[in-house]
Amino acid sequence: MDKFRLLDKNNDGVVDKDEYDAGARAQFAQLDANHDGWVTLDELRASQDPNAGGIGADGMARQQLEAMDLDGDNLISEDEFVAFADQSIATFDKDGDGVLTSRDFGPG
Repeated sequence: MDKFRLLDKNNDGVVDKDEYDAGARAQFAQLDANHDGWVTLDELRASQDPNAGGIGADGMARQQLEAMDLDGDNLISEDEFVAFADQSIATFDKDGDGVLTSRDFGPG
């Protein structure tokens, strides 16, 4: 629910694609520690819990890089990050209506 409130910038009870993308861009900015416009394996690794998923920070970072790096250059651009986030919106949109509401973030 906290994530929903963070994304719903205009407090209308709905997170649309623009708000969702803005949240992804903000997350990208946090990951891009040196602010060079790219997220590297090292930056992903630094953001991970060392025990993440039983494969550790390095394993999780490598999985994320592979999933998000659409052009295979071993760097994640902001556009690649947002495109990956857009794919994940369906995970949250439980009722499939194309927008997110607090019900989408609730139990279920």
